[in-house]
Amino acid sequence: MRSDLSSSQTQTVFPPELEQMIFEIAAYSWRPMIPTLLLIAWRVKIWLEPLLYRTLIVADDRTDDSRLSLNTIGQNIPTAVEPEHLLSLIRTKPSGFFRDSVRNLFLAHAVRDEELTIVSACSGIENLWLGHTTICAINDLKTHRLKRLHCTFEALFGETGADFTQPLFAVSTWIELTRLPNLTHLAFGDQNYLEMVASFLPHWESLRAVLFLSRASSLDDTDPFNAYGDWVHGVHLGCDFWSRADEFIARRKAGEVDRLDYWVPGINYGETVDVALSDVEV
Repeated sequence: MRSDLSSSQTQTVFPPELEQMIFEIAAYSWRPMIPTLLLIAWRVKIWLEPLLYRTLIVADDRTDDSRLSLNTIGQNIPTAVEPEHLLSLIRTKPSGFFRDSVRNLFLAHAVRDEELTIVSACSGIENLWLGHTTICAINDLKTHRLKRLHCTFEALFGETGADFTQPLFAVSTWIELTRLPNLTHLAFGDQNYLEMVASFLPHWESLRAVLFLSRASSLDDTDPFNAYGDWVHGVHLGCDFWSRADEFIARRKAGEVDRLDYWVPGINYGETVDVALSDVEV
């Protein structure tokens, strides 16, 4: 009896702060393990559930972007969720949960009301990829603290599309975009409007880089466009077309790259895009 009492008295107990740090390191090291870790104890669930939703991929079979599958991206991926399931979670989770949890959002959806609900709930996002079928427009993001945005011009101009027969409408939309105070990186998959974008650069105080993504001409047309995988890679490891653009800009400003060179090649872990880049001199 005395032996048992002595054993319980000398049992090592981690401080809660250290215990939380250990579990968070484990969660970041292998994200697919997070759902299992949530089952250990209630306190662990409180610590780690926000990390489970730190990055969300929202896609359904109503969009071409639904080819973004778990097998395409790999195993150590963020949370991929169907819109209906996410909307259910938004209704049942405490107010502010997704605002405080989600920082990276890949949205490939085609139902405007549902998109607005998702974007409104995830108002803390800093890194947003809007699929080409997404209806969400820039006016829906005014309250967000976006730093990195990848989208189509259709997403910027909303359901009416980029109607350049109405110059005032086009200009007002771009002015709204330049007023996103934290936006530092902007990427498009279409180079047709490069000159128009360039005309707004002097008014964009926060912007550091504009990227135009394009498929490398040497690729077979049947190969998957792996910018999705690159985006996920960057979310996890910080190495993606954004970081390569920043490195390229730094090298060019240091005189290591010709100042007339605006092309950043992809890298060889499956990346299939080149990046046409225009940096903003401050």
